[in-house]
Amino acid sequence: MNIDYSIFRFPMCVIYEYPEDFPKDYVVRIFDINTPTIYYMIKKTLQDCRKEICRAGFNVRVNRSNVDDPEIVETWI
Repeated sequence: MNIDYSIFRFPMCVIYEYPEDFPKDYVVRIFDINTPTIYYMIKKTLQDCRKEICRAGFNVRVNRSNVDDPEIVETWI
């Protein structure tokens, strides 16, 4: 992901499994604190998402919460 994360106050990557807008793929959406941004990437597997997220410098994984949307797998900060 070629994004300048310095423009965000607190960037996060949220992995979605088969969301409504991409029902056959995993999607990583970039958030700034609680606000979604225009940035996302599409991958075929969860492992591919994690690999790309770690390559971008995110290294803390937060498991899905019971109050999260059902499509959310995990969040990375």
